[in-house]
Amino acid sequence: MRRLLPLFIMLALPFVGSRAKDVVTVNMEYGDELSSKVSSQVKYTMDSIIIKGYMGRGDFATLRDYIDNGRLRGIDLSDADIDNIPPYAFIPSKVNVGRKSLRKGSEGYLTQLEYITLPKKLRWISERAFELTALRCIELPRLNSILGGAFDNCPNLKSVKFHQPVPPKIGDGHAFSGIPSDAVLYIPEGAREAYTSSFGFSEFKNIEEQSDLFVVKTFHMDGKSLESMLGEDLLKVDSIALSGNITEADIKTLRISTCFGRLSGIDLSGSRMENDELPMCSFVSYQDEPYSSVGGPSCYAYRLRYLKFPQGLKSIGGASLKNTHLLSLQLPSTLESIGTECFYSAEIPGDLVIPEGIKHLGLYMFFRASVQDNVYLPSTLESMGEFCLGMEVEDTGKKKEFYYNRMTPPVIREDEMLNGNGPFLYDPVLPSGWTLYVPVGAKSAFEKDADWGKFQTIIETPELNGQSTGIEGIRTETTGNSSATRIYTLDGRRIATGAGISSLPHGMYIVNGKKFVK
Repeated sequence: MRRLLPLFIMLALPFVGSRAKDVVTVNMEYGDELSSKVSSQVKYTMDSIIIKGYMGRGDFATLRDYIDNGRLRGIDLSDADIDNIPPYAFIPSKVNVGRKSLRKGSEGYLTQLEYITLPKKLRWISERAFELTALRCIELPRLNSILGGAFDNCPNLKSVKFHQPVPPKIGDGHAFSGIPSDAVLYIPEGAREAYTSSFGFSEFKNIEEQSDLFVVKTFHMDGKSLESMLGEDLLKVDSIALSGNITEADIKTLRISTCFGRLSGIDLSGSRMENDELPMCSFVSYQDEPYSSVGGPSCYAYRLRYLKFPQGLKSIGGASLKNTHLLSLQLPSTLESIGTECFYSAEIPGDLVIPEGIKHLGLYMFFRASVQDNVYLPSTLESMGEFCLGMEVEDTGKKKEFYYNRMTPPVIREDEMLNGNGPFLYDPVLPSGWTLYVPVGAKSAFEKDADWGKFQTIIETPELNGQSTGIEGIRTETTGNSSATRIYTLDGRRIATGAGISSLPHGMYIVNGKKFVK
């Protein structure tokens, strides 16, 4: 299986011709500055640049210098370690970014940037990032948002392609003002209504659906390998659903498709995993030839947004979902173990719910992970490793709540205490906005614990009883009829099944592990 050439290389051929010296490749490590990695002899003579690895915000000013004062017209950031294009990233230096740029006669301020391949892990494009550039076309990965004025006044932008059936949010409703009247918006087949109903795409008078922009595949595994079933679509599939029995070799195929291709959605809920174990590094590529090089930098599944786990899954191997940015996460109730560093530096939306049955959270499990809402820990959780709950705290002003359905704190396993640290990242106290909820009668034990006593606020609640009752997480919602199959009172008594909640009196219940107010 051969690698696909980066799009910008093919588009930039008229500029680089056969002169290899005009294409510069830069490998960046943390702390490197682009200005020190590109020699003075080529910085103003190169036509195209390929940047791999870490990239800081200041490096965009360096790129703008190469564009404004040199010949740089093509940029490949597909392997750059950055999840957003910062504000004013490529706007011409001659335009005062503190003032609104001119709407008439602005062509005189256009930069020479004509082609760019965006990072695999990109999630949003900031305001006015590409305003007044000479971009001819742009192919956009799955994005969360495009902020206001991101592509304003780009008179040469004739082609905009999206690989997502649901459009991203558009800041202030305007991101493409001033594009040519004959510009074409290419979207996945069947997505026309979603895009035309979004005010942010009203500038486009020409919209074309293409079946190859979001490719969905469904396979029943009957002894054939997934690699052979996908064939030439290995790096072209966007979403896939599998049923039947899947093997470790099939997981490798999914990993290649996510790390090096376009795969962003995986549904394994109709399948059964070999030995009921998701192998170590399932979605981290170290040695998947010919795509990765032995000893080279690892490749993460930055594009992965949705993952439904196989039926009956008992364990998830270490580092399996490291650096992923999922839009939802629901761990299976059958889980018995989760490997070390499994969600290291991952982004987890909503609540983090560890299901009943899990006895141990390993070393660095959620280290540097971003958890949007609250954390729910089961009564079965007996031990932890160092920094396993060392998650980041975003400065949003939102209070984070921990619900631990256990009467006594967990122990830190000696074999997973490398530097004498506890499960949390912060010392000597946890953020003031963090509150710990425990069962009635458990507060004293947690207050006396060296690690859990760092919570400034510990509250006993009858919603937790310290026992495994099928309560997998608690979220307040309002519902009428429900097709849920498990209904409990708050003290853990099972009182109904099926759609039985419709016959119950008004009150608060646990339905399929979540709190409902009827």
